[in-house]
Amino acid sequence: MPGIMNGLDPAPQVELADPWRLLATQAGRSAYGLRATVQLWKGPAMRQTLVCDLDEKDEVHEVVEAFAAECGVTHEVLEQALRDLYVGIEEALRRQAEPVERPKKADLGEEAQRQGPAIADCFTVDDHGVWYRPPVPPDWELPPPEPVWICGHSPSTAPHGTN
Repeated sequence: MPGIMNGLDPAPQVELADPWRLLATQAGRSAYGLRATVQLWKGPAMRQTLVCDLDEKDEVHEVVEAFAAECGVTHEVLEQALRDLYVGIEEALRRQAEPVERPKKADLGEEAQRQGPAIADCFTVDDHGVWYRPPVPPDWELPPPEPVWICGHSPSTAPHGTN
């Protein structure tokens, strides 16, 4: 049962014997454990790509066999490289799951200044109804735009005793 796989950026990689290296481009957790797309590269050229459940010994063995036949690296070196890649994948997945830090209160004031007034500040109510007054940038040199009438006074929404 495959799980959802996410792209890893930066992609974890483990150097084998020069010029060979392993790279994990996608990974995710499934019912069987950690699942990843593992690539074997020789210098700038990708030689093989296999999708593997890294917690399933049989699948790991198949990857080791296939990559060892291609690059000539020993099974022990490839098994250790896959364990190291496993750690890099876990770190990458945890980085993706970390919440993005929200701006602190002091930062919000500066952002609010940059964005202008809150939309609620642009509306006023008088005896003739509701008016929208477009915000004016601080460096605006022209007269402020005329307010826009939105709707008239509604007796059904007025406080009791005012209609």
